[in-house]
Amino acid sequence: MTLRHKGFAASLNWNLLKVFHQIVTANGITAASVVLSRKQSTISHALKQLEDELGTRLCLRGPSGFKLTDEGQTLFEYCEMIQIKIDEIPNKLNNLAEEIHGQLKLQTISNLVAQRFDQILHSYNQQYPFVELDISIVPWESISKAVLRNQVDIGIAPVSVMLSDLRYDFLFSEVHRLYCSRKHHLFGQTVIDFTQITNEPFVLTGNDEPEQITQFRLQHGLGHKLAGISSHLEEAKRLTLIGAGICFLPEGYTVNEVEDGLLWPLTKVIKDLTLDIFIISHPQTPESLIRQYFIKEVIRTNAQ
Repeated sequence: MTLRHKGFAASLNWNLLKVFHQIVTANGITAASVVLSRKQSTISHALKQLEDELGTRLCLRGPSGFKLTDEGQTLFEYCEMIQIKIDEIPNKLNNLAEEIHGQLKLQTISNLVAQRFDQILHSYNQQYPFVELDISIVPWESISKAVLRNQVDIGIAPVSVMLSDLRYDFLFSEVHRLYCSRKHHLFGQTVIDFTQITNEPFVLTGNDEPEQITQFRLQHGLGHKLAGISSHLEEAKRLTLIGAGICFLPEGYTVNEVEDGLLWPLTKVIKDLTLDIFIISHPQTPESLIRQYFIKEVIRTNAQ
């Protein structure tokens, strides 16, 4: 007997195993043809094709009846195991959420206000309650590097350069505007000519300032007179609220203060101050069901 080992599973017609299993279970080709609603010649041809693939006889047919060879008995036992595994599939899938345990490590920019992201996290947590969500806050420029180095599973950040090795799923557009407090002399005004505010004291967000905002600020000569700096948006907002200076902040992060009359948006919505935020992952890393199902939830949510 000579078997082809390499690539055998890929080249084999798996339906032949199903037919063989039914032949043995029914104790003969005639009975199997009735169960499968096929002609005896079709069943016989399938058996011969399987024997040719394996290079061995699987059963003996004659006056004494139907009988398996040793090789046929071994193959039948494998077919039984395959059928048991296939029968388990629906139950395994239905109970998958209960079987997935572990940790999903995420890195995100600070104070991200995104209803869609909250929706993704909520849905994922409901489906896979035994997965621990570990979320850390880091400057935007570090996030893609951490994903690329497999230090985290998922990153959420604006992107200046898209790396070919990473996957980017659009999350939402984050609008940034220039704000001052009600204590500031510019409160209630709208700035169109930025040359008028080049000497205004500025609160900068340090390493957390997106490159797109930095380029816009430097292009218009803003931020040379420093009033304060913090890489944490909550502290940058605090300095703005006390009137230390004006500051670029995400619109979604200032809604309550604007409604309460504590902050005022000095700029209209400007395209150059609108950032596309992406969910970043690394498709080339070893397969992880925890990460894989999170990305599927991202895709499902984006399709709605």
